[in-house]
Amino acid sequence: MTPDESDFWFLPLGGTGEIGMNLNLYGHDGRWLMVDCGVTFEAKADIDGEPIEGARAEIQMADPQFIVDRREQLDGLIITHAHEDHIGAVPYLWERFRCPIYTTAYTAEILRRKLAEAGLIKK
Repeated sequence: MTPDESDFWFLPLGGTGEIGMNLNLYGHDGRWLMVDCGVTFEAKADIDGEPIEGARAEIQMADPQFIVDRREQLDGLIITHAHEDHIGAVPYLWERFRCPIYTTAYTAEILRRKLAEAGLIKK
């Protein structure tokens, strides 16, 4: 499944139409561009839907396997802004992508700190 030179594909892998775990792909002429790589949080609740005191929220993110299988066709990752639903999955999935990242200076600094905290880069 690869777009040709007459195609322009939008492939949402997660988060489209909701808040959280944004990960979208745009394809054209055999190449892909990824936009955002975020997480969402699901708070643990009891049977009545009440939050469980002291329970940690579970992190959820999109399944990136489609683009991981085509990593050599991935030209880059665009991060639109520094909210967790747009950058939160990068530290967890970075080893699978290893592509150029394009973003603003502010978002780049937040992302650098997250990657350093995860031990993926030196600060």
